[in-house]
Amino acid sequence: MSLRSRLLCLVLLATLLPALLLGWRFLKESEAEIADAVSNLALSSNNVAAALDQRVQGTAQLHYGLAHSQLLDSADRVLCSAHLSSVRETYPQYTGIVTVLPDGQLHCDSLQSGRVVNLSDRNYVKRVLAGATGVSTEPAFGRLTGTAVLQVVYPARADDGALRYMLVASLNLQSFAEDARRQSLLEAAELLLLDDKGTVLASVGGKEVLHTPGASMAGSPIFALAQSGGMGEIIGVDGLRHVWAVADAPTMQAAGLRVMLGQPHQVLVASSRRHLREGLVVLTGAALLLFAGVWSLAEWGIRRPVARITSMVRNLGAGDLNARIAMPYPRGELGGLMSALDSMANSLGQQRSAIVELTEHLREAHSREISERETNEKQLTRMANFDGLTGLPNRALFRDRLQQAITRSRRSSKRLALMFLDIDRFKVINDSLGHEVGDQLLVAIADVLADCLRDSDSIARSGQAAATDEVFRLGGDEFMILTEDVNAGEAAAIARRILSALARPIMVGAHELFVTASIGITLNSDSGVDLDGLIKQADMAMYRSKEIGRDTFCFFEEKMNQAATERHALEVQLRQALERGEFQLHYQPKANIRTGQVIGVEALLRWKPAGQALVAPDRFIAILEETGLIVPVGAWVFREACGQMMKWQRAGMRPLQLAVNVSARQFRHPELVQQIAGVLGETGLAPQLLEVELTESMLIDDSEVVTRTMAELGRMGVGIAIDDFGTGQSSLRYLKRFNVDTLKIDRSFVKDTPNDSEDSAIAKAVIALGHGLGMKVVAEGVETQAQLDFLCAHGCDELQGYLLSRPVEPDAFSAWFRRLDAPASP
Repeated sequence: MSLRSRLLCLVLLATLLPALLLGWRFLKESEAEIADAVSNLALSSNNVAAALDQRVQGTAQLHYGLAHSQLLDSADRVLCSAHLSSVRETYPQYTGIVTVLPDGQLHCDSLQSGRVVNLSDRNYVKRVLAGATGVSTEPAFGRLTGTAVLQVVYPARADDGALRYMLVASLNLQSFAEDARRQSLLEAAELLLLDDKGTVLASVGGKEVLHTPGASMAGSPIFALAQSGGMGEIIGVDGLRHVWAVADAPTMQAAGLRVMLGQPHQVLVASSRRHLREGLVVLTGAALLLFAGVWSLAEWGIRRPVARITSMVRNLGAGDLNARIAMPYPRGELGGLMSALDSMANSLGQQRSAIVELTEHLREAHSREISERETNEKQLTRMANFDGLTGLPNRALFRDRLQQAITRSRRSSKRLALMFLDIDRFKVINDSLGHEVGDQLLVAIADVLADCLRDSDSIARSGQAAATDEVFRLGGDEFMILTEDVNAGEAAAIARRILSALARPIMVGAHELFVTASIGITLNSDSGVDLDGLIKQADMAMYRSKEIGRDTFCFFEEKMNQAATERHALEVQLRQALERGEFQLHYQPKANIRTGQVIGVEALLRWKPAGQALVAPDRFIAILEETGLIVPVGAWVFREACGQMMKWQRAGMRPLQLAVNVSARQFRHPELVQQIAGVLGETGLAPQLLEVELTESMLIDDSEVVTRTMAELGRMGVGIAIDDFGTGQSSLRYLKRFNVDTLKIDRSFVKDTPNDSEDSAIAKAVIALGHGLGMKVVAEGVETQAQLDFLCAHGCDELQGYLLSRPVEPDAFSAWFRRLDAPASP
């Protein structure tokens, strides 16, 4: 056998084996594709069931809304039927909406048929009369329309639990099935809806007569599959195999409804078989190409190199010592043989070429290593000194540049200005629009700052020469602006230019954002102030800008340092005040505005450090809130105030209602309700005599903690009052949502009544609003008889203020109350 014949056999073997393996793989992929199609059929059936369940849930929401309509309680059938008819026009997916009276008689009918129908034989009527609550469903054929429907039933009950009527909305199952079948996007799909007796309620896409609505499928293979669930193949009357999937929908099954989706088997597998045929065609072509390629490799890689070796050996045998095998050599044994024959003539040249090539590779590798090292060093330097988001110098480079600027300023006696800029309410943008939008906004703000600096100012970015005036990003929404050789007027001009530019809207993607900033400015007028001192001064000036209303700038003044020092001293004293017993409670009475009788008191916290005068509440309450000390101090206030109320009761005073202010941080404490319950149990004070006062802003945050706390306090019997009503973020929604007992008109609206028409109108509006919502209204800050007469004339319930009494210590209040409450002499 010649060499060519042997090579041909090897090529055939090398071609057929991969072809057989690929053919087997195509077959497996076809089977997997069929399995995916079956799985998709099951998923589509579940989606149909889910869509029907969503319509049921939507109907339930409609029922809840209709149940609050006064028209449906009307005895006038024509009037309430007309109302239901208008509702049905808005929701065409229903064949009808009716109300059924407790005796089973049809009352209101959206079809306005006027018929008298007794529906007491309906299962849902029996269930509701047996005490069932909530929404229920039942498939049936409508007596008024004759159409297969899914009846969604809601028993509307009165406050005492008595049944008013049953709301019944009939979902058109045939219409739903047609919509669902179109949305399934499955070719030649058939959708069946059966009840638990095998009756066809709706059928779409099928050609079999047995599947028409109203037909019975009981005893058929399809109904058996519907009862058992899952997937199955059934041969139809047309003799073709159909694959059916039963929706795994417990909610629909509980309603007595079976959702089935089917496809002809040949349609289901058509795509996979087409792909298999296409794969086999491609495989055949690939096998032919592979055969041609391998044969070419054998011809050129084996037979012809062997012929070259044979020719050279023949020439050598003939005495031609200059015979050579032309380059290049093939790889492998044949190439080694050729190389051995030519080694005597070519070895030195080959070695010399290899050495030159190796040297060049080493030189290139060395050059590449040096270049990569320089690039990495530049990147590390940039990462260490520049902000990765905005490209601005970071905190580390800022401190270095500031120290250099301070040195230059001292040497040249020229002043520098340091501006601390903080974006106002930046956290709101991050929380509402996401951190990605927040990051883009920071980049845009950095560009705005670049444009706002004066002509000689610049932004030092990576890859650019550093300028004497720079903007830095410290982190978050904080920026530093360093300008040299400026006076106070020039620094103020830069700050005004920045605030004016930031006042213009900034587009971030599709969002138009409005931002403001607070800027603190310090000048290095004192050569003794170091780097950290300048930063601290700018920081204090920035916070002062926020305190006076934001969107402004403020220069550092020495009194800010003094104020910060005083505040720190107060904070240190406050941390020991509770243990030292330095807190006191003063009590201010509240009286019935018509009778003048004192009916309650408000406990007000006072602080008297040892050896010092009383500290005003506005100086220490905010510190308690910020440091978290308000939680233990607030618990002490509840315990002390409730205990004092019981002391007065045991001393013979009649019971008074106690009002205690609760701060936002204290109200969100998870143990607040347990603390109040413990104090009430410990002191014996009745919960009905305790009222907690909250601000509006605390209820605007409609969080789970706020909702749960309000509900638990209400169940305990503790009253809820809204303090300083009208001064915060007012929202009527929370007044309706939460069980608020009392509204307190803020003293700012009482102070100028009745002389100021606007304040008078606000006071009257709050009184009317409170009474309209069933709340008690208390006026704070009543100081004159004219104010009292005005409030009394407009129906205010209670008053509190200096006209009645200032806040006083417990003993003083007890003596005042006994004089006021003493019976008149005969």
